[in-house]
Amino acid sequence: MCGIAGYFAPPGRDAWRAAFPSLLESLRPRGPDDGAHIFRESPCGVVALGHRRLSIRDLSAAGRQPMANETERIFLVCNGEIYNAEALRAQLERAGHRVRSQSDSEVILHGFEEWGIAVLERLNGMFAFGLWDDSAQSLYLARDPLGIKPLLYIEALGGIVFSSEQRGLLDWPGLDPAIDLAALHEYLSFGYTHTPRTLVREIRKLPPGCYLKHDARRGSSTIAEYWSLEAAFRRGAADHAASAPGNAPASELWERLRRSVSMQCVSDVPLGSFLSGGIDSSAIAACFAAESPAGATFCCDFAEETFSEGRAAARVAASVGLSHHHYLLSPPAAAAMPALIRAADEPFADTSFVAYHGLARYAREHVTVALSGDGADELLAGYITYAADGYHALLGCLPYGLRAWLAGAVAPRVVARSAKVGAAFKLRQFLSAAAEPRARAHAYWRALWWQRDLASVLTRDARRRLAECASDPFAEIERRFVRVGDLPFLEQALFVDLSTWMLDDILHKVDRASMAHGLEVRVPYLDHTLVEWCAALPSAWKRSRGRGKRVLREAVRRHAPHLAYERKKLGFNAPVGSWLNGSLRAWSDERLANAREICGDWLDVDAVEERFLAPHRAGAADYSFKLWSLLWLVGWMEETGVRLSAAAAAAAARAPLVACGETQ
Repeated sequence: MCGIAGYFAPPGRDAWRAAFPSLLESLRPRGPDDGAHIFRESPCGVVALGHRRLSIRDLSAAGRQPMANETERIFLVCNGEIYNAEALRAQLERAGHRVRSQSDSEVILHGFEEWGIAVLERLNGMFAFGLWDDSAQSLYLARDPLGIKPLLYIEALGGIVFSSEQRGLLDWPGLDPAIDLAALHEYLSFGYTHTPRTLVREIRKLPPGCYLKHDARRGSSTIAEYWSLEAAFRRGAADHAASAPGNAPASELWERLRRSVSMQCVSDVPLGSFLSGGIDSSAIAACFAAESPAGATFCCDFAEETFSEGRAAARVAASVGLSHHHYLLSPPAAAAMPALIRAADEPFADTSFVAYHGLARYAREHVTVALSGDGADELLAGYITYAADGYHALLGCLPYGLRAWLAGAVAPRVVARSAKVGAAFKLRQFLSAAAEPRARAHAYWRALWWQRDLASVLTRDARRRLAECASDPFAEIERRFVRVGDLPFLEQALFVDLSTWMLDDILHKVDRASMAHGLEVRVPYLDHTLVEWCAALPSAWKRSRGRGKRVLREAVRRHAPHLAYERKKLGFNAPVGSWLNGSLRAWSDERLANAREICGDWLDVDAVEERFLAPHRAGAADYSFKLWSLLWLVGWMEETGVRLSAAAAAAAARAPLVACGETQ
């Protein structure tokens, strides 16, 4: 696990070479153990590859990067873990390759020699890498199938620069750090931006399951897909269209999960497991205990009772025989917020980031690697969102006028209080989409700002510019629904959530919060072969009788009956509503005061204070998610100096997102 950066620059880019050490230094938290970089002259320009190392496998100097093959014609920097490295190493050595280290990353280098970029189809792991091929005068960038590890890049003036994080790229010579208006609209709606877009117009995220080839001779790039989530769901639809649920899937899921955990427990440094007490992380803990009986579990807890998970986690840890570490998160102080915002790297409004960041810091005092239960809800329909989809279908029986009245008149009157995603909050989110098509309604469940509320806090000029460029924050989600529109709706929703919410919210949080402390987090549910198997599972094994994760519940009942798997799902939100009225009250007031200068041309701060802050402070309603998204954005703009540029942002907003394999 590390941080990587690099570039290819045609002749005359001396400023790039001078800026590269700073770009690499920005990744030091990801790789605190070591750092190195190379510059290599080529007939077409200059190649730079840099690496910040967090030592996990092969702690010796032989594991240092950048790595080169025997002829020093191929060079590699890699972030992540290749779980099937031992099998690939044996295969490559039989083919005559001399693998000089025990580093899992080296198998990519020799695998590229043997199979070319098709090596990607043989890797099982979480990874992002940059590879320079002297013979082809090409720079390859690649990202793992589910996008567990990040990779961002800028293409400019016939060259390309890449990094594990955005922060160092913001200062790259020649970059215009203007905000993309369409991306801003997405962020305010959902709390994140959809891949490949970032809030900064010229910075892009490489999609998962894809590789980018930059041809230095031509000065151009192409992106191709080597693994497809959509194809996995389509194979499932074809294989199981006529099948009925039996008894075998539960046992097979358990065996596949056990195998995934076993592969991901390979480490030369101490390893633990995150544990909330829910079924997802409890199943991981049970498999982990079988691999590492002396292992440790880690739980983040809150003083607020409706947010607390500590007792349930402790019971599960005791039941599987693991030592348990309990971290009580204190309300953050104002002085801590700039560091948290920097750690998130991009504007990011998921309130659980603060808790995950604190848990990662605490766990890093004991271990260097941790397993996580993320992914099961998106694979096996665990969220209440999927129940809401079913109820929304029933609303279709009502006249449109009645549904519009529920959304426009009733939903705004449902007052949500400060309990953790309580019944009133769920009802309000559901009714808000009563008049929307089914796909858009699915997205509304996670929306932070309904469009009418957002319009009320935007200036007239901002509303005009959004109208001119026809910006629609739901467009990318609807586009993905259309791609799989012939599948059952549950499968459509799971595909969309895995390729949007999981990718750009959950995995972003896991990576940035953990790597800020040099902690590697592994995600066994997102082994791509397990994802393929779950995608192919009949819907009845995912959601049945109003409950999700049927197959996982059956697996736990059969193979780990001692676990408290019937506990009600709580999620991992943080009590930011009380924080904004308490420890962060002065911080939030200061951010809104600064917003008048920083973004007053598009944000109506008076409207924010009157319509949302004042009722929240008075306890009349809980608007914490809305307020948090604005405050975090203002804080990020303060830290980075990035601003909305009217002309550039409007032009970028008109450009549609481009997926892997589509025309660039």
